[in-house]
Amino acid sequence: MVVTKIKENERVTLKLQGKLGATTSSQLQEILDEVYAESDEIILDLRDLFYISSSGLRALLISHKTAEIQGISVTLTNVPRSIKIIFDATGYSEYLVFG
Repeated sequence: MVVTKIKENERVTLKLQGKLGATTSSQLQEILDEVYAESDEIILDLRDLFYISSSGLRALLISHKTAEIQGISVTLTNVPRSIKIIFDATGYSEYLVFG
């Protein structure tokens, strides 16, 4: 997975590309932990994410809950239809914010 970070004023956008799975979910978590110190608004652009495993789902849910506790907004954008179906089927759509 490749993560591109774009900072615009107080907003940080992370563009995820490739696969978010068991071997890359910890990478995403580390990046998000760093970004929490920089911004109160985080956008996760999933346009180029073509695969997500249960580990990836877990990482997104944990990041959302961690951010929520810290008063940080995390929004998922450009979610591919195939990934959105997985969020819906697993019930994760109820906990995540989409923009």
